[in-house]
Formats: sequence, C-alpha cells, structure tokens
Amino acid sequence: MRLHGFDETGAGPANLRLRAENETFTKLGPALEMGAEIRLANGVLVRPSARLGYTRLFSGTASEVDATLQVAPAGVSPFTVKNENDRNVGNLSLAVDVLNAKGLDISMGYAGQYSRNWRSHKRLP
Repeated sequence: MRLHGFDETGAGPANLRLRAENETFTKLGPALEMGAEIRLANGVLVRPSARLGYTRLFSGTASEVDATLQVAPAGVSPFTVKNENDRNVGNLSLAVDVLNAKGLDISMGYAGQYSRNWRSHKRLP
C-alpha cells in the first residue's frame, strides 16, 4: 500500500499534514462459497448465497503514519499514529437476489468480518 503525503482541510488549526508511507501486507484468504437458484411457480427467481472464509495476515500487522499539525512551527517533531491489525479474521456474507419475470431485481445481503479485537458489519446492495 502506498500512501502519498497529503494535507487535511476543514479543521482549521487542527488540520494535519501526513507524510508519505509505504506498507506491505501479505495475506491468505481461503473461502467456501455456496449458492442456489430456485425458480418459483409464478416465474420469480430466487438466488440465495453464502460465503464463509478466513483471512490470515502474515505481514503488515503493524502500520503507522507520521503527521504534524499544519500550523506547527518549523522544527517541531512529527507524532506517529500506529495501528495494530489482528492476524486472524473470519469472514461471512449472506445474500439473496429476487428477480421477477418483468425484470425487477431486489438484492439484499450482509457481510461481516470478525477478529479478536474488532468487528465490521455492512449491508450489501
């Protein structure tokens, strides 16, 4: 991952100037995905699907970026913001698409990621 340095805007004297950083992440993410297609008597097509996976982060578990306040006088040392990523993450997604004979398509779903220290949840379109 390559982060080009940039300046924040909109926070006035609290705007940050972030330095460029490069990070390398190495991961493996096997998954099992299943789905079906069910045609109902009225012509409606239902397509449920599920995906269960696991991600293992081998490198890049600790990332950091250096920043300074834009209004800081010359010579003020930057501070470092650090992030520690979990090595093991479980991944789950569930979705269903419903299509009728007139071309109407309704999709809904959920995707989640789960690790020891954090959870991420989102709706799928």
